[in-house]
Amino acid sequence: MSDRINIVILAAGKGTRLKINTPKPLCKALGKPLVDHVISELEIAKTTSKREFSYGVVVGHEKELVRNYIEKSFSNIDVKFADQVEQNGTGHAVQCFFSQHVDSIKNKYTIVSCADTPLIKANVYENLIDEMEAYQYDALCATFTLNNPTGYGRIVPGNPGFDIVEEKDATPAQREIKTVNSGLYIFKTAHIENHINKLNNQNKSGEFYLTDLLKSEFNVATMDFNNSDLFLGVNNLLQLSQVEEILRLNKLEDLMLAGVQIQNPSSVYIESDVEIAAECIIQPNVYISGSTKIGAFTIVETGSIIKNSVVGESTVIKANCYLEGAIIGSQAQLGPMARFREGTHIGDECKIGNFVETKKVHF
Repeated sequence: MSDRINIVILAAGKGTRLKINTPKPLCKALGKPLVDHVISELEIAKTTSKREFSYGVVVGHEKELVRNYIEKSFSNIDVKFADQVEQNGTGHAVQCFFSQHVDSIKNKYTIVSCADTPLIKANVYENLIDEMEAYQYDALCATFTLNNPTGYGRIVPGNPGFDIVEEKDATPAQREIKTVNSGLYIFKTAHIENHINKLNNQNKSGEFYLTDLLKSEFNVATMDFNNSDLFLGVNNLLQLSQVEEILRLNKLEDLMLAGVQIQNPSSVYIESDVEIAAECIIQPNVYISGSTKIGAFTIVETGSIIKNSVVGESTVIKANCYLEGAIIGSQAQLGPMARFREGTHIGDECKIGNFVETKKVHF
């Protein structure tokens, strides 16, 4: 038995309710695909908890697109992919993974997460692992409480464990329960091995539920989290916008706590991978995206847009400038209303005035 932890990410769904062609795991929130947020937080958990993870991703709809993205973006990680040709439920997805990667059975624990839950932070995974190791449950389910739990599986207490009853299958009394299933679990892998192929689809969805591995007769437990937003999933574009708004606010909060002054944060959009040094001032109605890096003491004035650019220290980007793929030196002054396209390189202490537009020009 290996102490490594399987990470099985469910990414096979079509996302029909999104009503767009992009596979759901690759829909972007704050500049990064949903699955990117999930793996990035798991990587943080792996580092901080000093544990070894073995990654697996179950793919189905547009599987080549999803697989190619993950292989390219996380080339430093060995990821095992499993095909779920027909989407017959979460239990079926896990069956597919272990039937296609039998060697993963030897790893002591298995975390099952979803590719469309990008708000789960690294400490959530760490807490689940710590609790599992401390009490040696067969399985542990992350839960939370909602005043309106419509759509979620309900946690029905049992002895010694509990049952998870999907809303379609719940009685009126069970639908009154406000403690719900998050869709995030950690199992003893031996528990999966013993029960995963015994699942049946005798329910109103006709699917194989992974939740049937968490039963009142098993040694299973819940771990309740106060912040229900952590577990928001994306099933439609409205939910995608809600998730992105939380990610945006989290990004701005991190920057401000690190010493970046953001004026009127409600009007500022800064993507996940943007790096801004302390002592910068970001004025209202600014949009900064991609792999942009901004040096200390720089001021970005209102209405400016910066994409995939590098800006040096103590530079002033005046109002309504547009930078895309540009490199700007330190102590420069640009604009207002200047445009700097890909290939533009502005040297230190340069001053470029109003209404200038450049492309592939060095100053």
